[in-house]
Amino acid sequence: MRRVSTLAGLAALIVLNGCATTSILQSRAQMMFPLGPKPGNNLIIFVSGPTQDGGTSWGRFPEVHRHGTGYDTYSVAFVFDWGRFPELLKGDTGYDNYEAVFESDYPLTDLRELRFFVRDLRKKLATDWARFQSISLIGRGFGGLALKNLISTMEEDQDTESLHRISRIILIGTPEPDLGTARDLSFGRSERSLDMGIREIQEKWERFVCRRTGGLSAAVFDCKVPVSAIVGLRDPLVSPQSLLAYGPSLFTVSGRPQLMYRPIDRDSDIYRVVKFNVLGKSPDKSPADLFTVTAKERLEQGHRLVSLGEYDKARDSFQQAIALSLQTSDWSSAATTLRELGRLDLTRGATTNAIVDFKQSADVCVGGKDKLCEADSVLGLADGFRIAGDSTQAQGHYDAALQIYGKDLRGQADVMTGLAELYSAIYEHDKAINYYSKAAGLYQQAGKPVDQSFAVGGKADEERRSGDFDAALLDYDRACSGFDSKEFPIPAGACLFQQGEIKRLRGDLEGAMERYRKADALYVAAGYSKGRAHVFNQQSIILKSQGSVAAARALVEESLRLYDQAGDRVGRAAALSVLASFEQNAGQTDASARQLDEANRIFVEKDNRLGQANAALYTGSLKDDLGKYSDAEAAYNRALELYRAIRASLGEANALAARADTRRTLGRAADARQDYADARKIYDRLGTKWGIAGVLTGLGRLEWSIGASSAASADLSEARRLYSGLGDRISDIAELSQAEAELEAGSGDALLARKKYEEAAKGYAQVQSLRGRAETLIGQADLSLRQKQKAEAREGYLKALGLCRAPADYRLCQANALEGLGRLEVEDKAPTAQYPLQEAARLYDLMGLADRANRVLTLIPKDGSKP
Repeated sequence: MRRVSTLAGLAALIVLNGCATTSILQSRAQMMFPLGPKPGNNLIIFVSGPTQDGGTSWGRFPEVHRHGTGYDTYSVAFVFDWGRFPELLKGDTGYDNYEAVFESDYPLTDLRELRFFVRDLRKKLATDWARFQSISLIGRGFGGLALKNLISTMEEDQDTESLHRISRIILIGTPEPDLGTARDLSFGRSERSLDMGIREIQEKWERFVCRRTGGLSAAVFDCKVPVSAIVGLRDPLVSPQSLLAYGPSLFTVSGRPQLMYRPIDRDSDIYRVVKFNVLGKSPDKSPADLFTVTAKERLEQGHRLVSLGEYDKARDSFQQAIALSLQTSDWSSAATTLRELGRLDLTRGATTNAIVDFKQSADVCVGGKDKLCEADSVLGLADGFRIAGDSTQAQGHYDAALQIYGKDLRGQADVMTGLAELYSAIYEHDKAINYYSKAAGLYQQAGKPVDQSFAVGGKADEERRSGDFDAALLDYDRACSGFDSKEFPIPAGACLFQQGEIKRLRGDLEGAMERYRKADALYVAAGYSKGRAHVFNQQSIILKSQGSVAAARALVEESLRLYDQAGDRVGRAAALSVLASFEQNAGQTDASARQLDEANRIFVEKDNRLGQANAALYTGSLKDDLGKYSDAEAAYNRALELYRAIRASLGEANALAARADTRRTLGRAADARQDYADARKIYDRLGTKWGIAGVLTGLGRLEWSIGASSAASADLSEARRLYSGLGDRISDIAELSQAEAELEAGSGDALLARKKYEEAAKGYAQVQSLRGRAETLIGQADLSLRQKQKAEAREGYLKALGLCRAPADYRLCQANALEGLGRLEVEDKAPTAQYPLQEAARLYDLMGLADRANRVLTLIPKDGSKP
């Protein structure tokens, strides 16, 4: 099975500029050594710009020269614009072949004086360095600009003798002023003064190359690019635009021009470039052998970096491996690594780059006449289009890949997996399950047990999402048995994690926690921090429901930290949604709203509809707490719309049950009853007992509100029975106890009602539910008022009112407490009774509870008593 590689980032590139060729095999040597060194009388000239790199990196090159063999026919001259560098050579030995450092009176730091610097350099070439028959020019930064200008002035002066002595020009980190990079250099010079006419210089150099190659031009060169130019993206002076515009090395694969990359990693790579491109040989190994060995090293290095999560560095290593493989015509390795690079770009969300990677891989495979390689690349291309959301293109490329694979079972299975992922992305779970089943069967026939386990795991994911929990649990068991936890800790952990999710959703909290702990142990062993974040997020939900709020909050905050560390914005949004529920419970409703807004923005940005639906559900709950029932109902409707679009049955049931509670509060009994019934059907199908118990609690309150106390009692008793088998669900049981207390108080059993209120109060305190505590206080105060215990009643109402007002703004709670205080004052015939009652009526009216508002207004004394 294809597993997405987690690679990343390009730190540096060097483009070796040879000439475009008609045959890649014919021209490989010409691209590496376009002109080749002449025997004897050879000079290498280094020209550095105003950077310390000239005094450090280039300053060490003599050591390479000194200790090598076969270099004694070369002399080296260092050209700098300051006098400090010669100190680096003092007291050392073995520099007999080095010319004195050339210094100009016109430093390169002032680009307006560049022409004078070049004039002095030409004088040196015509005098002290006239004896050298072959000269290689190597320029770094602005030194590269100097060399470009040097070639231009030689052309203008028709100095053919000097031009013919120059065998090659290599530019490292050279800016392109005519492309706009000069505006970023901040030297305080006008843009005009920086314009060195680079394109004109390039054209002249191309003409020079064509003359030098003579008869070779027809067979090998088409004279479209300069020779041996090197551009390093690591240099801050170089923009990506200049890389693409100046001298890309073009070669032909399947009739399409491609870039040849030669990455820089460190100083030793610069030395190697110089050796290969100037000397044309290596004293220890052939260039081809060195490229092959280095490519393998870079590839292994990339894989190590991936395992450590160093994605940017890993991507750099893979880029280097690709370049080196291409230089030795190892098409298979280059194409494979290009596909890995494509998988990386898909993981990072850079789908456009990934599609380019896969296209280049396919072109290389076609050039190498490797059908299996081509099919793998087309498959990657299909995945790229799928992730980009272009299902039509994706389907077409999956079909093409299947045709190219022919009877290759592994390839067929990979295509089936891709099609399963395609249908999963558009929430057609049945089709996805079907293709995963086909893929698993084909992997089994092909003798790929690990890939078979991945396919079975994918099938289980779809079954879980569609609500077929029994089938999902069985398939997760099958998938887990196929993964060696030591060799594949992350997928083995994922199986355990998803089993924990199903157990949590079904109410088996202990079973869920046990699976989460096992998954976390595997993630720790693998160093997979994002997996640990998933575990912590879900464990926090369980701990919160069990009353361990401090521990739960610590876990969700740690998951948020890990998601941020991994750069996982969707994970961050999921953690924020859970954290918002903690803030809501604590009465920090403003903070909760901000977190939900941020989470929803991320989900929308990432087109994560499940996340958007969950955020809408949380938002509805928050609005419900605040008594903003029209907003709550709108949020629940949005959640329902999204859940149904992605066929998330459990989410749909949760949204229906939550909307039913809101409609019950609004007095819309028929609508609420229908929502409860619809939610109950889904919970029954899923076997989600806690969901059924929640529906029964809501129904019991509904039946009690319309006077059907017998039905209410039956519903609440059944809810209690279900909860008794579901472990410690303190928050749910507290709500049930509150409903039972209201029922008992209404039926006249004050003793049992008080006991139930105390149970509810204890549960709400454990889970730190501010609104729950306030509502329990109001219920107890109502009971005290009925029993003429007015002092206790007043104290309860006032405490509840304090909780409802700050820091939260729970309108219903405030209105209920004010109504209770008003009733108390009416009984005491207090002249101030109208004021709490009027405020309660105002709040009821604001919430859309007109009947309750009118009822409260009838309690105001008829004589209009005033204070």
